[in-house]
Amino acid sequence: MPSSYLAYTWTPMWAPEGEKAVVEATGQVCPGLYVAGMAVATLYGLPRMGPIFGGMLLSGKKVAEEIIKDLSAL
Repeated sequence: MPSSYLAYTWTPMWAPEGEKAVVEATGQVCPGLYVAGMAVATLYGLPRMGPIFGGMLLSGKKVAEEIIKDLSAL
């Protein structure tokens, strides 16, 4: 994500864009630290997802697959 996104900033409710951005930004933040779901929105200051939780499920699936891939490479 661009460095211009700041953690702990207020972000508006924008469910369609928020879900898409959360899934795209899900993943490893630094070695051994992964973020998914609303933690991604908070970390990068993305729009909150609101009542639509499909993005949270897809975000969790994506991060789980990435963790499995990374652990398999050890």
